Amino acid sequence: PSALPPRSPPPRARPGRAPPWEPLAPASERRSWVCGAAHGAERRRRARGRFPPGANKYIGGLVEDAQEQQGSEDEAEGERNGKGAGDRAGASGDERPFNVFEGVHADKVHGVCIEGDRLLCCSSDKTVSSIPLVADAASAGRGTITRLSGHEDRVLALAAAAGSGIIFSASADGTIKKWELASGRCLDTLVGHTDWVSCLVVSDGALFSGSWDASVRKWDLSTSRFIAQLAGHLDPVHSLAAAPGVVFSGSRDCTIRAWRSDGCESLRVYEGHSAAVSALVVHDPLLFSASWDRTVRVWDMASGRRLRVLPTLPQPILCLALFNNVLLAGGADRKVHALDPGTGAELLCLESHSQAVTALCVLDSRVFSASDDASVAEWRPTCSGPAHKSHRQESANLADRIAAGGEGKVAVLRLYITMGDLKRTMARKTGSDLTNLIKKHLPTIEAD
Repeated sequence: PSALPPRSPPPRARPGRAPPWEPLAPASERRSWVCGAAHGAERRRRARGRFPPGANKYIGGLVEDAQEQQGSEDEAEGERNGKGAGDRAGASGDERPFNVFEGVHADKVHGVCIEGDRLLCCSSDKTVSSIPLVADAASAGRGTITRLSGHEDRVLALAAAAGSGIIFSASADGTIKKWELASGRCLDTLVGHTDWVSCLVVSDGALFSGSWDASVRKWDLSTSRFIAQLAGHLDPVHSLAAAPGVVFSGSRDCTIRAWRSDGCESLRVYEGHSAAVSALVVHDPLLFSASWDRTVRVWDMASGRRLRVLPTLPQPILCLALFNNVLLAGGADRKVHALDPGTGAELLCLESHSQAVTALCVLDSRVFSASDDASVAEWRPTCSGPAHKSHRQESANLADRIAAGGEGKVAVLRLYITMGDLKRTMARKTGSDLTNLIKKHLPTIEAD
């Protein structure tokens, strides 16, 4: 012991840091120190990414119980009917699919769109497939299927610049790629989002992209140059839709926002859903929204009023489309429901997929549905809805109508009459009625 060197004093701790001899923090906390605020924000974002109870795993690695519940119900039903549970779900709905594209992708299909005579679909296998469209079932399978590869993670959404032969793909790797369809070349990669890019829409010569970083970005369609960021949502953006001069975005914060497409200013916020807004369809003057809360809501775009809520569907709704004045809704129950937009009555049920229906696309009399079962089905439904009353033409465009709150503003005026305790609430009065009322009671009205 006497030969041992004297023990040196412990090192002095730097100001603001824990002494080196203290026990280390847990690994998760150390990672938080290293990654800083970015790690904490990412952790909170992923926590918000949990699906509501009963939702199904339609994106990424988020797993919930709806698919398992549906499978056990089918197994029980199959046993009652004397069928094996392993059989592929047949076309047990009201109509059979015209064609089913199987084997094109090796994993879930997240999006479909049409460009020219090609059907485009994107998948979790990180690729985009271009399939030739056929006029009849006898020609199915003919033509060359082209595959576009380049993303480093699952491809979640597609958009096409109509008639240009150019398509855009959005991926969980945080990038958007611009493709030339004829040659299959990647023309450009759009970088800027800090999280998954989940939806795309082309409008007014620009590309709009929605992301899990809670933002919407605007890009120049021809040069791929970043133009502006539309910030306002508090949670990931899951859906986009466009009308002349206006872009609508739906988010996991349960709201829908209307943006002026040229000035990128926020025009209106639509509130009412109790879960993430997964799909939007514009049909002036109406806006249809679908949500994980299993409802479809109908809005007056200009005034922001909720006109009606269609009857609740069995499982969360993941996609919407409008076909022959009929609203098509696909979701975790693996079916496509054809609904009357006015009453919500189910006119038709299209059933062929064995897993959740994630995307819908309409071309004339044809409907295409994509699913987590890695297939795309083509339908030719015979249903049609009542003709929608056309919106009368106005000098103001849609963006100005939304900013102004619609034609013939609806107002609520509460009058406090000083003579006595009489209180009256005048509701749904037009501007001229309110003007006459104010002139009549001006001496006795208190500001409310």
